[in-house]
Amino acid sequence: EEGLTRVGECQPDLVLVDLAMPVVDGTEFIIKMKSEAATMRLPIIVITGAEVSRAKAEIMNSFAISCSRSTCADFGN
Repeated sequence: EEGLTRVGECQPDLVLVDLAMPVVDGTEFIIKMKSEAATMRLPIIVITGAEVSRAKAEIMNSFAISCSRSTCADFGN
């Protein structure tokens, strides 16, 4: 939750998100960020060493603008 608050306050040019964060799931963080008017247009780069389920891959792909084949391979593309 602190991360969402800070992103809203700071308005960075880019947000890096790990899907395996300790308190808030990275997918939940992205959904909340994209549902807020102040942060919905900020670009996000997702990084993770965690396994990505088909459901999470679909969520990530729904927010994707474009990516290279090598970076999308783990998300089921």
